[in-house]
Amino acid sequence: MINETPENTILKLLNPPAKAKGSTLVVELLKTILTNIKLVVKPDDNEISELSDKTESLVRACDNILNDIKDDTSILRENASAGIPKVTVNTVYAELYRISQTPGEIKRHMPLLVAVISSILISNTMEIGGRKIPSGNIQSCLREVRRLVKNQASLTGDSRLSIYKYIDNESPNITGIRVEPIRRLLGISLNLEQPQFRSREDKQGGNNSNNDAELPTELSTNDGFPEKVRLQHTQSVKLSNTQVQQFSSYGLQLSDSVTEVSHVRSETLIPPALSSEPLSNSRNRRNIAAALQRTNQSLSTDWNRLNQFDIAMLINSILPDESLSSEERNADACLLILLSLLTGRPHTEILITRLYTSTEAVPESLSTTPIALCPSGGFWQGQAALPNRERQLNPQWETNLTPTTGQVRLPMPQVIKQALEKFHSGRSGYLFKQSEHQNISELAKSLLTDLNYEHGTRLTMTRIRQTLFHALSNGGGDSVDAMFITGQKPSNGHHAGAYYYSPKNTFLAERYKTVVNEILRETDADPNCTVFRPDASVTIGSPLSPRTDRLPLLVSDLKLNIKRSKKEIGSVKGLYDLHNAYTLYTVFLISFATGYRAVVSPMSRDSDLNRESGVIVIADKIGNDLNHARIVPVPDAVLVQLEHYEKHRGRMRTILNLYHSIDIPIQRLFFVAKKNKTLISVPVRPEQIAKYASEFFDLPININRHFLRGALKEMGVHGEIVDAYLGHWNIGQEPVSKYSTFRPTEYKGTLLPALNLLMSKIGFTPLRGLV
Repeated sequence: MINETPENTILKLLNPPAKAKGSTLVVELLKTILTNIKLVVKPDDNEISELSDKTESLVRACDNILNDIKDDTSILRENASAGIPKVTVNTVYAELYRISQTPGEIKRHMPLLVAVISSILISNTMEIGGRKIPSGNIQSCLREVRRLVKNQASLTGDSRLSIYKYIDNESPNITGIRVEPIRRLLGISLNLEQPQFRSREDKQGGNNSNNDAELPTELSTNDGFPEKVRLQHTQSVKLSNTQVQQFSSYGLQLSDSVTEVSHVRSETLIPPALSSEPLSNSRNRRNIAAALQRTNQSLSTDWNRLNQFDIAMLINSILPDESLSSEERNADACLLILLSLLTGRPHTEILITRLYTSTEAVPESLSTTPIALCPSGGFWQGQAALPNRERQLNPQWETNLTPTTGQVRLPMPQVIKQALEKFHSGRSGYLFKQSEHQNISELAKSLLTDLNYEHGTRLTMTRIRQTLFHALSNGGGDSVDAMFITGQKPSNGHHAGAYYYSPKNTFLAERYKTVVNEILRETDADPNCTVFRPDASVTIGSPLSPRTDRLPLLVSDLKLNIKRSKKEIGSVKGLYDLHNAYTLYTVFLISFATGYRAVVSPMSRDSDLNRESGVIVIADKIGNDLNHARIVPVPDAVLVQLEHYEKHRGRMRTILNLYHSIDIPIQRLFFVAKKNKTLISVPVRPEQIAKYASEFFDLPININRHFLRGALKEMGVHGEIVDAYLGHWNIGQEPVSKYSTFRPTEYKGTLLPALNLLMSKIGFTPLRGLV
């Protein structure tokens, strides 16, 4: 035993959290367990005997800690580990606290508690015997002990060895609980089993097992169940068929226990799901990626979505005139479900909804509630799901950017307004009483259960909440519109388009009215919304959306810069200023026409552009799998401008070679700069674009993508097409992947006219250079 005070031994065992919640209960339970250790001492258990000699000092240490707690000077707080309490970090403390919540069952399970806690004390805390139990085994064992106590089950035995033998012999007959983790911990402490390292922490713990070889073993049996498994050493695991079946039924890896060691090798691989080798990890990662792809595909026929029959049965059962009971609580449960369906918010947020009697009373930004209802104004207000932004906005940009907000105001569906007028007319404040929240939630779930049983529907609170989000995303919809309206994020928690999108409140309101009408069209409810006209100047989303008049001014300045440089073409400086001005104009025209990111040398290869089909391949932000390379239709102005620039480039090559002996770069676009009084050619880079544009453009150079997403959506282009154009799709939503139903002809036919119209509105036209 290591030399340390009994108090430190207790603290080492408990590892109390920073907030020592329930510390009195935990220490009192531990004291009771330590007191009972002497009652289970067996003559053949030398380790328990050695621990028993120390129990008196440990019990006194518990008394000292309890006295300190009463005096509010607890050493538990002084020695507490940092961070939020977690079962994975404060395992013993957390599980003892949970067990202490069922005091009536503790006495019956005292032998088991004594066996488990004494094993942990012996092996880890006091290091008697030199065998360290991995933290994963401790956590699994204590979790099952807690469940066993809670379920009022029991295990026969009055010592570590007797409980271990009982579990080992009777485990096939023990049902309802998992006893393997308990057996494993006791077996390790008794040196009857060897621990298997399951984490980096355990590997660093210095376990002294004899499994020190390095080569893998691959073994199997003829009956289809793996008798020996692939390990990270030459020794293999030999398990009975009964044990194999039990481990499979519990979803455990066979490497969790080593009961018998052999050195037999086979050429047959075990099933990948039971292996912990790197090859299996690669398979698991691929399986996870495939599952994520299926989740993100957002198919309208997904079995987990409500169909029109489900919605019709739900609406017809919760309409104000068709309440199942006249009691106010039941009406509130129906209203809770209705609000969740038509606002897309979870019921936990709807429970703290506030009512307002006038439009003026509704704050512009909600701080005390996620949703505000204003029946007299005919609207409801909620927080849009905006991405977190780490980039700080430059104050100089504000004059050229559209002000945005994170609050959206939408017309109130007539069915909601009717329900509010029937049950909450003239009221203000919180919609539901806080004391009734739990009852309302339980009644709502009970109502859904009854509907499912009676009509065969598949209603749950989660599916009801997701209905509006899916309806907004389907067909010609957009997941980012759904995020802003419902305040919820997609299943993968992210959509790249949310960083670039800034629609007007009026656009979202019209989209919302259309979708609500679609949801309610086959029900008995009024599918219309109230007449509400949002402020046309309010914009939601990206704060980097340029003002509508800023981009025409930019194009005008770029053209004026070229015209001014042509007047000074007689001088060397004037010639190269003209080239840089012309290149800058071409770069901006391409970026606003194709959605190019600010990257090094856009359109660097001739093979990127197919003039015959009028498309370009853009790979400006991709991974190793080329997942976000995209094909973009090229507006007419770009094709003509590139022809002009190619002629201009040829003339500049001649001038630079003849007069300055300079070779132009292989990239299509380049600037000319002076370095140490010598002219050099410089490929187009973001910092160079910002440098030459700083005179008349004081916004980020990637502002084109913020502008294009919002402008195309306002022109009626579907969200799926905009995602394909800007590369904003998620994994599983690739427009040209295997099994994709995305139609390239529709994509080009819809997008190209919109892009040509945008180029005309902004003012971009093809210009000639030197030729």
